[in-house]
Amino acid sequence: MVATPVQLRHTQVRRWLATPGALMLSGLILVGCATQSSDPFRPDTGGKPESPARTETSEPAMDSGDVVAGLRREAWEQQAVGEWEAAAGLLERALRIDASKAELYHQIAEVRLGQERFAEAEQVAAKGLSLVADDPELEASLWRATAQARSGQGDMSGAREARERACALGYC
Repeated sequence: MVATPVQLRHTQVRRWLATPGALMLSGLILVGCATQSSDPFRPDTGGKPESPARTETSEPAMDSGDVVAGLRREAWEQQAVGEWEAAAGLLERALRIDASKAELYHQIAEVRLGQERFAEAEQVAAKGLSLVADDPELEASLWRATAQARSGQGDMSGAREARERACALGYC
């Protein structure tokens, strides 16, 4: 039987790997990976954490309101295609940035309704209602979300009451 070129190459590589030089080279590579290298251009701080360097950028930093608005837009896109978990994750990030926006709680309540997590939807809508100010349309939307959440939990009288509150604001 005649050996193919691939088999010959394989045999040559195996022989080379068995040599002391190959073993030493692989050992040096492993030692190099295992040690911490110190950057010769970074001064030794004596174990103290270094303060981050200030860098000038040509792009202005994004305002937290812009970030929240962007996350809300992305969440709406996810909601539109039924990706409730992805939408919830985006909105939770937005909430960590700014927890004072009633609109954000309204959108989270809508996501919880889509997930059929009615008790959570009602709680989130209640938080939004506690924050809403001078926006009767948003307040009515939060009451409608509350009505849906209560209905989903089987609380029909509570749902009716919430719908009446929305209608009293002029947004039935």
